[in-house]
Amino acid sequence: MKKRMFVLALSASLISVPAILAQSGPTEDSLKMTHQTFVTALKSGSPMMAEPLLHPSALGFFRESRVIVQLSPEYGAKEAIPAVLADLANFSISTYEIYRVVGNTGLVCLTNTFQAKKGKKVEDRYLRLTLVYIFTGGNWRLLSWHTSDTPLNK
Repeated sequence: MKKRMFVLALSASLISVPAILAQSGPTEDSLKMTHQTFVTALKSGSPMMAEPLLHPSALGFFRESRVIVQLSPEYGAKEAIPAVLADLANFSISTYEIYRVVGNTGLVCLTNTFQAKKGKKVEDRYLRLTLVYIFTGGNWRLLSWHTSDTPLNK
C-alpha cells in the first residue's frame, strides 16, 4: 500500500513539473507588462528605464524613417528617445493592441490614433506598429519594430 502511494505521488509530481516550468516561461501577460513598461519609459523620456528592455542589436523603422534605425553602442535609447518624445508631445494617443507569444518570440501588433492636442498645428495621424520581442535571459527584449501610417484614416 505504501509503495503504491509512493509511486502515485511520484507520478503526480512528474506530471506537474512541465506545467510549472511552462508557467514560468514567456507568456502573453509578461509580454504585455514588458511592452507597457517600455511605452511608459518612452512617454516619461527615461532612457534608463528603456535601455534594459531593448536588445543591444535591435533595429527597425520609425514612422517617417526611410533608413533602418540600428541600435549600437553609439546610438541607443538615450539618442532615440528625444526624437520620439518630440513627435508624441503633439498628440493625444489612443491604442488598440494584440499580443501573441510563440516559443521565445513575442509579437505586439497595434494601431494608434494620434489626435492633435489643442493649439498644436499638426494633422491627426493613424499609425500601425509591429514590435518583435524575444525572451532571453528570463526577460523580454525588443528586437525589432516597424511603424507606418495606415492607408486609410479609420
